[in-house]
Amino acid sequence: MTFVCGYRVLHSAFIAILWVLLLSRSTHGSTVAEDKAAILELYCSSNGDQWRLDVQWPLPGYCPVGWCDLAACKRRVLGCLGDPSKPECAGLGTALAEDSCVCETSTPERLDPCENPAIFRGVRCSGQLGMPDRRVTSINLSFMGIGGFLPYFFGALTGLQELFLSSNVISGTVPSSICSMTNVITFDIFSNRLEGQLPSCIGAMVSMKKLDLRSNRLSGTIPLSMCELPVIEELYLSGQRHSSVPGSGISGTIPNEIGGLTTLRQLHLGYNRLTGTIPASLGDIATARWATVVNNAQEQLFLDLHGNQFCDGMENCPPTPYIVASIGAL
Repeated sequence: MTFVCGYRVLHSAFIAILWVLLLSRSTHGSTVAEDKAAILELYCSSNGDQWRLDVQWPLPGYCPVGWCDLAACKRRVLGCLGDPSKPECAGLGTALAEDSCVCETSTPERLDPCENPAIFRGVRCSGQLGMPDRRVTSINLSFMGIGGFLPYFFGALTGLQELFLSSNVISGTVPSSICSMTNVITFDIFSNRLEGQLPSCIGAMVSMKKLDLRSNRLSGTIPLSMCELPVIEELYLSGQRHSSVPGSGISGTIPNEIGGLTTLRQLHLGYNRLTGTIPASLGDIATARWATVVNNAQEQLFLDLHGNQFCDGMENCPPTPYIVASIGAL
């Protein structure tokens, strides 16, 4: 009888401890504050309540109540003080000051991205459920009907390794804060409505192997720092010219320094407004892997420069045809 009673006491104690652990896990979010703020701001800035219904995050009424992380709010206000023309500054008014942030400083536990994968579909994190200080490592929200814009402090996701936002309707500019994403390997925002220039600091994304910004409406020149990406393998910037956006299309010349991208396998710059000559430095790529239409081997470099106006001092240069050639032909 003593054994049975002792067993029941131990069993009851075990159940009590288990409930304490479960409750403590459910009442203490594990996502680091910066990542949580960035994910929730992305949801609001991209019109989260208008995403595709079958994949929409179930956060009804979240954005209209005006909640935001205090630190994130201050970052936005400070950023808008420097450049009030940014899309994310709309509605903040002219009397900007850091003390204008009156946001809540905590969030309901269901708004912890790493602890609630059933809600935040497409978001993956480091570590396991219940572990502290988890980082968002992957975001896959392609084909979800996402609109709006990328928030200024999106770059707070410094642990991010993969970003997939392709085939949506995201507009605005590419925020310079992305340069803080030094762990990103794949950065894919193919087929959206992004405008403006690429951040001049993009070369700081030293882990990036794939950058895909095809079929947007970008303008400006190729940032020189892009030629400093140490491990880039795939670079897609084609298809920026758009009839509804005057001046869209990457312009200027291809920097001669692009020959320093010795790991490059794919270079797509077609259908832009590039001029000048095709730099001879492309022939300096140590792993030169050139493709032909017939022989597209894996160990060759694929080069797409069609739809530009490369020439050598001629006026009214004709459009460049689709270039997929051997290095000798260039």
